[in-house]
Amino acid sequence: MDSHSSTPPRLLVCNNDHTVRLLSLPGLDLITELKFPTAVNYASVSPDGTKMCVVGDSNLVFLFNKRGDDFEKIATLTASEDASFSCDFSQSSELFAVGSQDGYVTVWDIRAQQQKLVQLATFQHGRSRGACRNVKFSPSGSVDLLAFSEHSSFVNIADTRCFDKRQVLRVGAEEPPPASPGDQDSQITGLRFAHDSASLFVGLEGAILEYQVDRVGRHSFPSSAII
Repeated sequence: MDSHSSTPPRLLVCNNDHTVRLLSLPGLDLITELKFPTAVNYASVSPDGTKMCVVGDSNLVFLFNKRGDDFEKIATLTASEDASFSCDFSQSSELFAVGSQDGYVTVWDIRAQQQKLVQLATFQHGRSRGACRNVKFSPSGSVDLLAFSEHSSFVNIADTRCFDKRQVLRVGAEEPPPASPGDQDSQITGLRFAHDSASLFVGLEGAILEYQVDRVGRHSFPSSAII
C-alpha cells in the first residue's frame, strides 16, 4: 500500500498479466496501469515516495520516478541471470535491493544506478532451495540491516554499512547452519522487520517466528552477532 503523499491511500497490485495497477482506497478505482514485457512479481515504493522498483519473471529491473500518481520510467537494469521475486528500498531511499531465483541479491545506490553496489549470494546458492524469495531493509533507526530469505530453511542478515558482515539463521532449528544443509527443510513464506526494527519476523508454513535484533549492540559496533 502506498500512503506517502497527502493524497488518500493507494494500493499497488502486481499481476501475471504483465501489469502494475494503482488503485484508490477504499473504492478500488483504477488510477494508473503500467505495462511490462514480463509477468510482474513485486513492486516497491521508496520510503520518501519518489521512486518505484518493479521486478518479475525476467532478470530485468524497472526503476521509476514517482510524483503523486504519475510514474516515469528512468532505467531498466539487469539483476542476475534469472527471474526476480522481491525488491525493497532502504530507509534512506538511497539503496534498493532485488532478490532473484538463482540465489543472488543485487544492491544498487539510487545515485549511481547503472553500477551495482554489491551482489550477495544466498547460503544455499546453487541449489533450488537457495532461491531468494524475500528481501527487506530494516525500516527505522540506526540498525542498517538487509534481510533476505531463501526458498527454505535459511535467512541471511547483512550489515549494510559496508556489506562485510553477515549472519545466517537456520529457521525452525536450534542448531547453527551445517556445512551441508540437510533434507529436513522449513518452507519460508514471508519476511518482515517490525516498524521500529527491534524484531525480524519470519513466516513458515505453520508458524511465524520472531527474532530480536540486538539494537544496543548495533550502536556499539559489536563483532558478528546481529540477532
